[in-house]
Amino acid sequence: GHMRPGSRNGQSRPSSRNGHMRPSSRNGDGGLEGSGASCKANKGALRKNKSDLGGDSAALSSSWASTDRHFHQLPEYHTLEELQELLRAELFAMGPDESREYQNLKRPERVALQQVAQDLGIWSNPDGAQAFALYKEGPIAESIRQQMEVLEPGERVCFERLPFVRWHYAKSVAESLELTVQSRIEDCNGDLVVFNMGGSDEEFAAGVNRMLLKLRPGEVVDFPVADMSKAKQEILNTTASNLGYAAHLFDTGNGVFSIGNLEEFVSNVRKRLATLQQGDEAIFGGKSHD
Repeated sequence: GHMRPGSRNGQSRPSSRNGHMRPSSRNGDGGLEGSGASCKANKGALRKNKSDLGGDSAALSSSWASTDRHFHQLPEYHTLEELQELLRAELFAMGPDESREYQNLKRPERVALQQVAQDLGIWSNPDGAQAFALYKEGPIAESIRQQMEVLEPGERVCFERLPFVRWHYAKSVAESLELTVQSRIEDCNGDLVVFNMGGSDEEFAAGVNRMLLKLRPGEVVDFPVADMSKAKQEILNTTASNLGYAAHLFDTGNGVFSIGNLEEFVSNVRKRLATLQQGDEAIFGGKSHD
């Protein structure tokens, strides 16, 4: 019973595609919403990416920042009907983009909580045996949804340092839109990278070209290839070659096709190697010590 997020009745969505929305939250559920075509630059050479490319939702009992999580207690009750009425009043008072979590609930309590949340149009994620999360959609949720809805084939959108529950909410939005999530909860940083791997080959090629043209020096994009056709993989290879970018297919696990704007990096490597004397060493990607 995973309730998919939906738009709020009768409320319009923000018109800005790439605006960073940072309203304060009553529950300390702040965090920066990444937007636009590029993510934080990955400095250095192409590297193996161990991201989980979609897959089953991770249990909410796993956390990358337990200090940022606060579990609410259910109100005292005598009957389930009384519990539902008490929960209805509590959840109705939640503010926009406010989240809350409960844990160690009995099955009837989980059912009651999910029913009330559904009645009030509040997103819920009962995955995992230990925790139950709620999220009331507000301006930040609308911004997340809109950036995913306008994502063209071959493009990506990145959200940085999302709070724990909002990360799960954003992931569920991406999955409901049949987008590819290239982030996993085990990465422990709250970042979420979402790709649109659909569209025709022509649409995909155009989107990939637009996105790669915006890469900053040293930035690398890891395209998930687990469900990608050979034709689209060839598009990636051709586009990277045409732009003079480094490219490599890491065909391990689910696999990623990494493309990087590494001309400056490669130039610096060559200069460094040219100065090496016999017996010297150069270490890239860490501290150098000769």
